[in-house]
Amino acid sequence: MNGLNWQVKDFLRKNILTTLSALIIFLAAFLGGYVLSSQKDDSSAGGYYGGNLLEKFISGNKNGKMDDSANQPPSESEITAVSGGLVLPGIAFFENNSTAVFYEQGSGRLIAADLSTKEARPLSAQIPADLINILWPAGPAGSRPVNGEEIIGEFHLRAKEGTAFKYFNFPGGKISVLPGVKSAVFSPSGRQIASFQSGLSGDSNKITVSSPDGGVSKNILNTRLDNFKLYWPQENLLFLKISDNFGFAKLFSLNKDGAITEVLRDKKDLEIKWSPAGNLLMFSVLSADKKAELFYKALPDGEEKRLAGDAPASKCAWGVDSAHIFCVESIADGSETIFRLNIAENEKQPVSLLGSNIKTKEFLISNLEDYAIILNAYDQRVYSVKLTEKRR
Repeated sequence: MNGLNWQVKDFLRKNILTTLSALIIFLAAFLGGYVLSSQKDDSSAGGYYGGNLLEKFISGNKNGKMDDSANQPPSESEITAVSGGLVLPGIAFFENNSTAVFYEQGSGRLIAADLSTKEARPLSAQIPADLINILWPAGPAGSRPVNGEEIIGEFHLRAKEGTAFKYFNFPGGKISVLPGVKSAVFSPSGRQIASFQSGLSGDSNKITVSSPDGGVSKNILNTRLDNFKLYWPQENLLFLKISDNFGFAKLFSLNKDGAITEVLRDKKDLEIKWSPAGNLLMFSVLSADKKAELFYKALPDGEEKRLAGDAPASKCAWGVDSAHIFCVESIADGSETIFRLNIAENEKQPVSLLGSNIKTKEFLISNLEDYAIILNAYDQRVYSVKLTEKRR
């Protein structure tokens, strides 16, 4: 009887060992395959996003891996976070063309971030709180680089409704309040500003030209208007965008003698970008089916030309030669892509895919056309995009 029990136990022991060995081999094979596939996915994502900060932001999980559902762009593209915290709208390029400048809300300073080395440094001391907008002496809509030495800041007034404008010269430590100013813009040279002034005691609303600190002022136009945006793309011409309560806008030119000429009429949700020389106008309007339509116009009296693509002008930038533009456009899956459009041929070519975790709020192109910088609406941070043109 004891011999029989021993045989049964031996039989069971051998079967258990065999089963455990098979399970160990199966688990080893499964885990090995999983590790190899994970390494392959990691290298693909890392090759594109190029930085741990952005990988962790766009992953949506704790270990910084890319979700399978995300639209991954080509591996040769690069997107890198260049700001450490929240950034105020109003980004620009520094004068060497490879450095982005912006106001970081956490530190309260202007920051210069080199796009090639990814190094950042402060350009200014702390700027007073409640800054809501920055005007750079950078030519039309950031089309030329800035020197980083001066800005006009628009500040929210806590005590009452409205805003106040101040001029800052950082090397000289100078701050000048611009009384009564409701909107302002630098001249193309940066040596003057035009401003719309309202509410000053005994004065009507007026447009003036002055030195950036508000001195040596000349009155250009008295007006009953109280809501418009100023542009100064050419040294001898200002432009006024006047919008009604229904979102329709007109655009007028204004010379320094006060003569006004209508340029655009009744454009719904009008957005504007000027060429570097200020003689070409790219603009977008909202169509009846609620889509952005992009147009081109040579000033002063060229025909309006419909351009390919459905990007608003706020998500476009002029190329160096003004013969082409770059735009960010949404595609079917909700992702965004950068394309390059030849104006003469009206043909667009994809340049870089941005994926589904970037939603462009501001968009600029470097003067060498090797980088784009984007203010991302999802996290209010600035990202650089290394441009690599996709060939057909």
